[in-house]
Amino acid sequence: KTLNQEIDPHSFGYQVGRMLGNVHRVRMPRFGYFDPDKRYAGSWNNLVRYRVRSALMDMGTRLPSGTKAMIGALISRVSFPESDPRLLHHDIHEGNLLQQEGKLTGIVDWTHAIGGDPESDVALAFDGNSDRYRTGLLAGYQEVRRVSAGFDVRAAMYQLVEHTCVLAHLDENDEEFQMYASQERKDIDRLLERCQKSLRMWDWVRVMVRRSMG
Repeated sequence: KTLNQEIDPHSFGYQVGRMLGNVHRVRMPRFGYFDPDKRYAGSWNNLVRYRVRSALMDMGTRLPSGTKAMIGALISRVSFPESDPRLLHHDIHEGNLLQQEGKLTGIVDWTHAIGGDPESDVALAFDGNSDRYRTGLLAGYQEVRRVSAGFDVRAAMYQLVEHTCVLAHLDENDEEFQMYASQERKDIDRLLERCQKSLRMWDWVRVMVRRSMG
C-alpha cells in the first residue's frame, strides 16, 4: 500500500529518513547513472550543471529567458559536496513508498538510481511534503548519517535542479501538460527566489566575517 492521509507524517517521515540513511551507506564506484547510455565518470558538480544546462536548452520557451539565465548563473556559482559517491534512489515520493498500517515496508522504482551526493536524495524527499514529515525525515536520517552545514541552501538548489529538469521533459501531448507546466513554473519561481535570498545572506555573512578578522 502507498502512503495515505491517515498515517502520522512525522512518524512515517522518520522511517523514510532512517531507510534513506541506510541506503546511503552503499558506496558507488563513480558519480552518475547505471544506464550505460547515461554513464558519467566526472565530478558531481559537473554532472549537476550538465543536467541543468541540458534541461534549459531542451525546454525552449517553457521558461522566460531571464529566468533561465538566473538558474544557469546560480547553478554555476554554487558548489555541491564532492564526497565519495553513494547510492541514491533519486525519486523518493509518495507513489514509491510502500507501507502497511503506517510502517514503511519498502521503496520501489529504482529506475532513476544514481551515484551521487546523499543530500540531494534527502532534498528531493523533502520537496512538497509537510513540515511534520520533513522534521521526522531529517530526525530519522540523522540517526544514521549527518547532513552538513548549509544543507538548507543546497536542498533548495537541488529541488530547483529537479523542477527545472521535470519542466524540460514534460510531454506536450499529455492532456494535462498545461496544468503540470504551470505548477512547475510556480515551484521554480519559488525556489529561485529562496535560493537567491539564501546566497545573498551567505554573501553578507562572509563579508562580516572578513571584516571581523580585520
